[in-house]
Amino acid sequence: MELLTWSLAVIISLLGFFYMHITKNRGYWKKRGVKEIEYAFPFGSIKDRFLMRKSFHEFYAEMCYKYYGEPYIGFYEGSRPVLMIQDPDILRSVMSSNFDHFVDRGAPIVNKYPHIAKMMLILNGKEWKQVRSIVAPAFSTGKIRKMLDTIELSSQDLKQYITKIIKENGGESTGPINVPETMRKFTLDVIASTAFGVTCKSFENESSEFSNKIANFHNISNIARMVIILIISLEVPNIITNLLPVSLFNHDTVTYLAKVVKETTKYRLDNNMRRNDFLQLLMDAQNISSGEEDENQTGDGISEDTAIAQSVLFLVAGYETSSTLLTMACYELAQNLQIQEKLRSEIKVKLESASGKLSYDDLNDLPYLDMVLAETLRLYPPIGRAERICTKPIKLGDLYIEKNLKMCVSIVGIHMNPDYYPEPKVFKPERFSDEEKAKRHTYVYLPFGHGPRQCIGSRFAQMTVKLCLAHIISNFNINICEKTKIPFEYDKKSIFLKSSTGIYLQFSHN
Repeated sequence: MELLTWSLAVIISLLGFFYMHITKNRGYWKKRGVKEIEYAFPFGSIKDRFLMRKSFHEFYAEMCYKYYGEPYIGFYEGSRPVLMIQDPDILRSVMSSNFDHFVDRGAPIVNKYPHIAKMMLILNGKEWKQVRSIVAPAFSTGKIRKMLDTIELSSQDLKQYITKIIKENGGESTGPINVPETMRKFTLDVIASTAFGVTCKSFENESSEFSNKIANFHNISNIARMVIILIISLEVPNIITNLLPVSLFNHDTVTYLAKVVKETTKYRLDNNMRRNDFLQLLMDAQNISSGEEDENQTGDGISEDTAIAQSVLFLVAGYETSSTLLTMACYELAQNLQIQEKLRSEIKVKLESASGKLSYDDLNDLPYLDMVLAETLRLYPPIGRAERICTKPIKLGDLYIEKNLKMCVSIVGIHMNPDYYPEPKVFKPERFSDEEKAKRHTYVYLPFGHGPRQCIGSRFAQMTVKLCLAHIISNFNINICEKTKIPFEYDKKSIFLKSSTGIYLQFSHN
């Protein structure tokens, strides 16, 4: 009986402690005069997101829709108060002009998995700065120029694949094609070669080990997703998260990729081999040489785990985001045939003057293609939300921001604000003409973020998509089919932009 009494006392005490912990900041924003999304125990303001009733993109955008006109909104992730910024001047302050106060992101760190924890996306402070300075040269103009031949080969493979499907289907069209699946094969081939030194040939060899492993990259259970949200919401210390069997990504896939990087690195060293790719830059950053000195080698060097983590990040950042941009561009062009024809005309004129092969400079001289992709990214940003952590107290306007406060922005919410983009649901590439862009605040367009922590691979991703789309549009008509779902329906489980039903279109020769 005494044991039962003590057990009940302990349980009640723990429940009381949990309740006090998770409600300790209730009313935080109201006390500061900030409009807030109401707190509801125990989820804070994120019940529908925690239970995956709404997609990542939709959930945070809907917060903005309720309070358009407010410079910021307060809400709660479990016990943690979070400030969602809507005012573009404040966004500029957080992301750029006062960046030294907002250096860190809010990503959870799982230190027992170093090939995840050491990704530049997750690193903070000086460690982030060091790795960024090493990785940034991989995406210079000169490096991207050298990678263009690899992208060209993969684009040709995609063109041949679509041509083959048309032929097998009787010669008129492909019939319904699963576009996300097709574009993932293309982006996988590009990234496998440029990041890992692996020739994948996904359109010819669909069952390769590399392809199968990558297909499971984001395959984690719903329970694991909920645990990760809890870790973020309850500000669980790393000493506890390290004991939990959860990870942001499929750990088996990450382990496999680490093995590929190590084996490829060893092969190059043993055979005095160098390549113009991302992996070579990371080898140089570790101060390991293939027999000859290189100008990219650094004095300080980075660890093998850190180098592997950046290769994995390249895959994370590029695999889903580039394939999504290609997919959604095709999706909108299939619904807007006049825009598709105008784009085709621009590309064909450029191809004629370039003798059939587009160079880096040619791709940068296709203004309507730039507008089409920019409008696609406005409607369908791959990542729905950006975050920063206040590392030093600061006053933003009338609001005092404490150290460790999390700030965020709903990219979809900003992009769909009718004050910035009239008729925001309509696909209008002309919004991104030089004349129209000059009328808008720079910080109301955020597909890759802004400031020092913006996506450093965005130029590479866009160049990859430009070359691929140029091949598609110049050779094929894109049309909707009986399996095309309009409007687009979000996958509620993914933090990336994905369709819950798949996106099916058909292609025919033009």
